[in-house]
Amino acid sequence: MRVLLLDLDGVLVEPRGYRVSTRATVAWFYEQWGWRAPLPDEGDMAAFEAFGITSEWDMVPLMLAWVVEAFLRHYGPEDLPSHLFPPVDARPPTRRIGVHPGPFREVPPRVVPFLREDMEPAQALYLALQERPEETPFPRLARTSWAEGLLNGTRDVVHAPTTFIFQNYALGSRGFEETYGVPARVATPSLLAREDRALLSPESAAALWAGHRSGRWRLTVFTRRPTRPPQAGMGYPPEAELALERVGLPHAPVLGQGHLALWAQGRGLNYEAVMKPAAVHPLAALLVALGVPWEAALNAAYAFLQDAGPRPDPPGGWPAHLEVVVLEDASVGIQAVARAINALRRHGVAVVGRFFGVAQDPVKVRALREVGAQVFPTPDEALRAAGVLP
Repeated sequence: MRVLLLDLDGVLVEPRGYRVSTRATVAWFYEQWGWRAPLPDEGDMAAFEAFGITSEWDMVPLMLAWVVEAFLRHYGPEDLPSHLFPPVDARPPTRRIGVHPGPFREVPPRVVPFLREDMEPAQALYLALQERPEETPFPRLARTSWAEGLLNGTRDVVHAPTTFIFQNYALGSRGFEETYGVPARVATPSLLAREDRALLSPESAAALWAGHRSGRWRLTVFTRRPTRPPQAGMGYPPEAELALERVGLPHAPVLGQGHLALWAQGRGLNYEAVMKPAAVHPLAALLVALGVPWEAALNAAYAFLQDAGPRPDPPGGWPAHLEVVVLEDASVGIQAVARAINALRRHGVAVVGRFFGVAQDPVKVRALREVGAQVFPTPDEALRAAGVLP
């Protein structure tokens, strides 16, 4: 039996909406602060992803922290603007001050030593600033009140300044207000809806879904994108669902950030501790592909990997031979699936993993090859190499 585990951003869809939202958010803060500084380019954002920092909710605050650190190095804390997140009625300064940080792609390798598996990257850097600031890339920022506003609690959309503005651009002002129940700060259409582009061809999307429906294979999209699970209330934006509509797989099973956040909420857990690069996420996605409801899949995967429960078995048991085909654009995603597969093997499941990277950026290509993936520029080519598509 064959199961396809498919990442979304960078694999099935080109996340141009996230890229444009990232640049728009950084530019918005520059304008509010009265600064003139570089904007991140595609290579900068790819570098973050290559080092496992895949959420823009981390990228944006870390990028802005890098620029603030450069400002402090040149001007000093007394010249910081009066507000990190200016009031609604504040007027941006008309005079612009030049700030000259190093390239944004220098940030990821410098922050990687401070990352933790149980914590989102921005939060991990905030903790490091409290414990050993001089070792971090942001020692001057650590001595200001801006460190907390930039790096602490970036998953609290309504109260985290950078995430607030990013989601405002990504969802559009109307979508933002419908999702979070608070007024938007920027009048804008949804940049996700406007800018995202399918990487998977329509013909391949149709063939994938036909094979899933016929039972030739089973598939699940496992993604760090926000999702809106059934029965979820306000605060769960259907960003993955919007992307799957654009790709031509609107009914594909998906297990994403919203599912993990809703599941973790009542268990006293940080959902980052179970989302890829943790192995719980791909193991639960595999179980979903094999017919286990998503909540039960997360319960079973988490207990099993914490050595607090038995091996999770799908309805009818594990097939005699299981092939898991993985399409990813980040090496940490490949490693997460490999850990899940190895755990099943140790408990008697006859499963093999076949890992395919989808990337063109040289940094990402190198990182994917280093973890044993065959790398292709498009998902169509990867699926043909896997023998899924003719």
